[in-house]
Amino acid sequence: MEMTEISFKYTQDEYVKAERQYLFGSKTITKTSVAVLTIYLLFSIMYLFLSAYSEISIIFLGIALFALVTGDTLYFYIPVYKFKKTSKYSTQKSIFKSGGQTRFRENSIIKPELCETCVINDDNKVMILLP
Repeated sequence: MEMTEISFKYTQDEYVKAERQYLFGSKTITKTSVAVLTIYLLFSIMYLFLSAYSEISIIFLGIALFALVTGDTLYFYIPVYKFKKTSKYSTQKSIFKSGGQTRFRENSIIKPELCETCVINDDNKVMILLP
């Protein structure tokens, strides 16, 4: 019986790219919201200069800057922070295929006592039996 093993490890760049694709795919951030924020920011800066720094123009600019900082944090900072703080993203994962059975192994996430289809192999590593 031939056994095939595939091992892989996510890099930070791969994870960040996937997280950013998710932000757009889940409609958390849309191209329309980015365009509207850009136009709002430009108009609030223009209104600030044309109104001689009135209070309302400062409030509009503050709202635009707050939205910009929040969006930048969500898009640029949070994915990198999550990857660095969550050790399971950078551990090595393995998939084994032997005959009709497929097994997945990851060293850090699964506790064997919480998994019904888990097997501990000779290296004391947990393997999950997939149907």
